[in-house]
Amino acid sequence: MLAGQAAEDFYGRMRSATTIFTTPEHPELAIIVVGTTPTDRIRRRYALWGLARMMNHMVLHNDFRDFTFELNYRGSPVGQIYVGPEPTSPSESTVKGVFGEPQSVTQVIYTAISNETEMLSWQYQYFGLSLTMNEVFMGTVGALVIGARPASINRVSNFVARFPPYRAVHHWACSPGQPSLFTYSMLIKSIQATAMHALDQMDFRELGVRVTDGVQEVGWGGYVRDPALKTANCPPPLSSLSFR
Repeated sequence: MLAGQAAEDFYGRMRSATTIFTTPEHPELAIIVVGTTPTDRIRRRYALWGLARMMNHMVLHNDFRDFTFELNYRGSPVGQIYVGPEPTSPSESTVKGVFGEPQSVTQVIYTAISNETEMLSWQYQYFGLSLTMNEVFMGTVGALVIGARPASINRVSNFVARFPPYRAVHHWACSPGQPSLFTYSMLIKSIQATAMHALDQMDFRELGVRVTDGVQEVGWGGYVRDPALKTANCPPPLSSLSFR
């Protein structure tokens, strides 16, 4: 969900007035993002920030009820996010009847991860200190939102991100000794793949990752537990990893 939107135009608008996010693993659950009117396509950065804040609220307060979050930016309403059972049709959206009429355009997005994307593959190595699932999850949310913001060039040299107060700190970099082939699209997919691997394994120790594009290594990274990340430019636990 976040990874798919993070790869889109950060300063653009959502493609539809109503966007419904679901997963095959949990088809009964939906996250619905809407603008302020039936035809308003919310700006993507507001949706990303809102989704991150919503997830933080749910995790921090252990509050996983059906809920509608009102999104305001600098005091002005910009949209709403609903989380709960998926409605049978957009007009029955349980976004508390925000709009009295059916939405004219609806986009249903089924979120997934595939190691085939862009011919990327990932090699993982656990090491070091343990983190909780929530720390890894929210650290990943923070990394995706920060990675979505466009850079001056579409190449990753050194990337560090987290979501305070959670202790998981993501660090990613291009492979040393060659011009960077590691794009921000690759970065976003790698951040998502790493979190999915940890969830699949139900193992939330610090994790190092080697990224290849089918031909050669293009980057490396993963997440460590703060304060294991001593400085933004020299993370000893990750830079010293070796992969077999």
